[in-house]
Amino acid sequence: MPDVLTLRIVTTNHPVDAAVAEARRAGFLPGVDVVALPAGLDAERVNALLAGAAPGEGAPVMALLDRPAEGIAGGDLGMVQRADPPDPAAPAGGLSVLLGERAVPYDPRAFVPAWAMTFLRLQRYGGRFRHVIAASGPSTDLRYAAVAARAATAALTVLGTPDQIFRMLGPRDAAGVPASRDLRIAVGGGGHRLLRVVDPTTGDTLAELPLRPGDAR
Repeated sequence: MPDVLTLRIVTTNHPVDAAVAEARRAGFLPGVDVVALPAGLDAERVNALLAGAAPGEGAPVMALLDRPAEGIAGGDLGMVQRADPPDPAAPAGGLSVLLGERAVPYDPRAFVPAWAMTFLRLQRYGGRFRHVIAASGPSTDLRYAAVAARAATAALTVLGTPDQIFRMLGPRDAAGVPASRDLRIAVGGGGHRLLRVVDPTTGDTLAELPLRPGDAR
């Protein structure tokens, strides 16, 4: 895992819409990067916007229910791919879902798009993502920042109104750099050595904040 976690803070009155715009940038890779949202309805809307009419090859999906016979647990993440060999009798025209090192037939009734998930689902999911795009909301606080940071291996983008960002990241100095030790403790739980805060527009480094793994305990 990279030693450095890059943090971008984007002030916006429409964090969910801004998260969709971020995910539509060329650098966003479905299944490698993820959008984190406070509410399930927001996640459903964002998934519908980003996935289009139906998931195709390369789209991330999430299992809806436990399927013990196939070794699938509800919430498992996978990637849609072309079945090999093709099975014309399979649902959705022979597509399959790659879950780890195994593949199962893709059934749109059993899997839903997973470009975005709620913070609660992200907390329960054991895997990690390269870039977490975290949209704050009225109920978000430092715990949400901790969940997003621990799920991100390389980058974290936080979007929200000034009040929402304050509740999620704590106070910031005149340059926009978070000044809360509590935030550094929470972010330190992700195993990173350094938090690099960058300007959301230019990408210039505003500050590099050391993180001690011991702070997370």
